[in-house]
Amino acid sequence: MALPVTVSRVKIYVHGVVQGVGFRPFVFNLAKRLHLQGFVCNNGGIAEIEIEGKQEDIDAFLQELRQKPPLLACIEKIDWQTCPVSAHSRGFQIIESKNDGLGARFVPPDIATCNQCLTELFSRSDRRYLYPFINCIDCGPRFTIIESLPYDRQATTMRKFKMCALCQAEYDDPGNRRFHAQPNSCHDCGPELFLQISERERLCGPQALLAAKELLQKNHVLAVKGLGGFHLLGNALNEQVVETIRKLKSRKHRPLAVMFCDVTSLNEYCHLDGSESSLLESSQRPIVLLRKKKAGKLPEAIAPGLDEIGAMLAYTPLHHLLLKSCAFPLVATSANKRGYPILTDNEQALEQYGKYAVLFHNREIHSGYDDSLVRSQGGRNSTLRRARGLAPGQLRLPFPARVPALAVGGHLKSTFCAARGFEARISQHLGDIETIERLENYEKTFLLYEKLFDIQPQLIAADLHPHYQTTIFAETFANGRGLPLIKVQHHHAHAASVMAENSIDSALAVVFDGTGLGTDGNLWGGEFLHTSYHQFERLGHLENIPMPGGEAAVKNPWRMALGFAAQHGLLKEDALMSELLGALEERYGKKELSGVIAQIEKNINAPLTSSCGRLFDAVSALISPACRPTYEGQAAMELESVARQCSCSRRELSKVGLKYELDSTIIKTSILFHSVQEALMRGHGRECVARAFHMAVCDFIIDVLEILRSKTGDSKVCLAGGVFQNTLLSAMTEQRLHEENFQVFLPKKLPINDGGISFGQVVVALSKLGS
Repeated sequence: MALPVTVSRVKIYVHGVVQGVGFRPFVFNLAKRLHLQGFVCNNGGIAEIEIEGKQEDIDAFLQELRQKPPLLACIEKIDWQTCPVSAHSRGFQIIESKNDGLGARFVPPDIATCNQCLTELFSRSDRRYLYPFINCIDCGPRFTIIESLPYDRQATTMRKFKMCALCQAEYDDPGNRRFHAQPNSCHDCGPELFLQISERERLCGPQALLAAKELLQKNHVLAVKGLGGFHLLGNALNEQVVETIRKLKSRKHRPLAVMFCDVTSLNEYCHLDGSESSLLESSQRPIVLLRKKKAGKLPEAIAPGLDEIGAMLAYTPLHHLLLKSCAFPLVATSANKRGYPILTDNEQALEQYGKYAVLFHNREIHSGYDDSLVRSQGGRNSTLRRARGLAPGQLRLPFPARVPALAVGGHLKSTFCAARGFEARISQHLGDIETIERLENYEKTFLLYEKLFDIQPQLIAADLHPHYQTTIFAETFANGRGLPLIKVQHHHAHAASVMAENSIDSALAVVFDGTGLGTDGNLWGGEFLHTSYHQFERLGHLENIPMPGGEAAVKNPWRMALGFAAQHGLLKEDALMSELLGALEERYGKKELSGVIAQIEKNINAPLTSSCGRLFDAVSALISPACRPTYEGQAAMELESVARQCSCSRRELSKVGLKYELDSTIIKTSILFHSVQEALMRGHGRECVARAFHMAVCDFIIDVLEILRSKTGDSKVCLAGGVFQNTLLSAMTEQRLHEENFQVFLPKKLPINDGGISFGQVVVALSKLGS
């Protein structure tokens, strides 16, 4: 006689990214395969599971749950407990979602079209042949369409599209790839495509797609609605098309991204290694910065003065359909006006681009998203802009937050960070908060996060600078809700962000960027700190230099060149300045030049700055005097491109003769600036001088850190700030630091620029609260 089988029942709570990634269908099929009974559902921000069956099958279920979750899921932890066996269990079910306020809430990012959907998209026998909105459980829109949680169709902008019988059958079939795929649809029941060619002519469906392809082939520019907003698309090989897009965007020099059909076609224009190919083909499909091939046919106007471009692969079905019909790559740049948030609204797009052609659809974008921007360097990936595919994202705090907290970020490349428990959620890139429209979008996005993630902040953190719009927002928000506000020094936040990502609680930090308000009232940006989360000590910095005209000096590097010259006492009599002053007078006029010199001499609107970014600007004015930047970072980016043209060894570069001096741990950068002038006057090539300058910056970093290691006993070094987006400088510095036996830490998931400081702000503010 057989022994009775012992049956157990277990309740399981799965925390992490488990909604919108096919987790419930995965659990359903796993339970069925192991002959377990029970249910799975979304509950708040987690997945709740009850399973009943033989203990060995339950053990196998838990093991596979941990080791083989769906590709897009990210399990943070699994809690489970035994519970009474149910007398009513019959089979396994996916039951209706509930919201008991359990667990932290996680929302998946939008996901590029998967290979299986692409196969169907171009298969004539498939019912979704050429359907521009094909998706499944492994791909398609997620965060851009979510209005509330739990993640169900009725909580998204897809609720207006009732599934047809065939789509509903797929949605209900556990063996189907579209089982519980919330955006599931087809030609008969889903979103529809429209093409507005003129005020009187509007096409829809297949006709709209066909006409749009023909317009692109005839070198027309189209405004096209994608996943997170509208792009301007046009033939990237046609100089007139590129110029038209620049005029529409009021973008004189800033690089334009280019979209390619696949890696094979991209390889014709850019150098690629394995890690770059992997990034391009990942489910996130970011823009990847790549070195241009000299034999490539891309016009110089795509990225003027630079040796690299931002390239990406098609990531929506609509992009694939358009590129498949073109024998050329497409410029793909966001269609929003300068100073405005990402354009998502159909009526606004028609109003702005009605004179051209607008290809749009009737699936609403609830949250606008820019394209993410990344690069690969020495096998390590670094993020420059976290947006579509990468955000929203969460990082683990180095300690539990005593109260829910909000950090509002900085002024440029803005993000905010909401923290609760051990989790910190960083928003998508929200741009430079310089206009009312950008600020309104910032506030709207915060309110969405507050609702989705159920975070009611009890502590606010902001930058020290009183005139940043984000700081003003934080003050208003804190006052309105009666909450404490902690202001965090800009470079301390940079350092803390890198420390927290790398789980270290103290380090030396080199923070080089444009500017940030210092505790002494000056504009910092070339800082050597010894820092913990709670506090920092400024142990070294670049020499303070007058910044004539304040913000005007950022946009006119020649002004900074005059500031460095004045600091070195060269303005009036030094022969090295005569050529520069003559060229400046010819280009800008005697009146403007005299006015700037007077500002410096009389100390009128000439704040002092230790910024390394401004040092790069000043040197750029010597090496590329014709450069008059029209976008942030342009002068430094062009200087880096010039430097990469030199292949001299370190020994050969030493002959250029660049020098600097240390006054204890203050670097006399005016001496370095002067030696750059001397090297150019002696006839050294601009490429070699530019590279030697990068080497000199690396050298003084090492010199100062050697002194600080002896002083503090700390050999851990964090590199932070936008200047280290310069791959030539960061690679040189990292290599030298390793050679000198320092431990080097850089951001892992967050940008090294201001896009990462909101995380640092929240960590610093919470540590101060706990002290």
